[in-house]
Amino acid sequence: MKRSRNKTSSRKRTFSKPEAEAAIARYCSYQERTIGEVRRKLGAMNVESEVAEEIIARMLSQGFIDEYRYADAFMRGKFNQAKWGRLKVINSLKRKGLSLDLAKQTFNRFGDGEYRRLAANLARKKYDELNDDNKIIKKHKTARFMISRGFENSLIWEILNDDSF
Repeated sequence: MKRSRNKTSSRKRTFSKPEAEAAIARYCSYQERTIGEVRRKLGAMNVESEVAEEIIARMLSQGFIDEYRYADAFMRGKFNQAKWGRLKVINSLKRKGLSLDLAKQTFNRFGDGEYRRLAANLARKKYDELNDDNKIIKKHKTARFMISRGFENSLIWEILNDDSF
């Protein structure tokens, strides 16, 4: 038996410009967003592309959208919470549509000493967790782990070749 559907219920709701603008302001107030995320959200709301671009321009001018602020918040979160390295953070920012220059700029503001300290602590923790008597194998497993976290090869081997390992 076929069910008849009400044609009006299957259509997506179309938002007016003021409604869409208010919804996007709330969306951007909740957490930092990229222009791409806002554009996708407006598309999901069935907002016409010209109106969407006007809304994006207004959100940019009012400070609701700031990709520099987004990159900074993203980098800090991934660095401090997830313990990601520079390469993984930069690649993630590029996948989110941010420029490589912006991603690198964001990381340059972060201190190299703190970055190196994080990498050394993470490498030490992983190395100590491994249950292998062969130090060379432990170093290689630790290096693979650090590479998967997005740390640079040169930094990894500089840390692992230190006398403390």
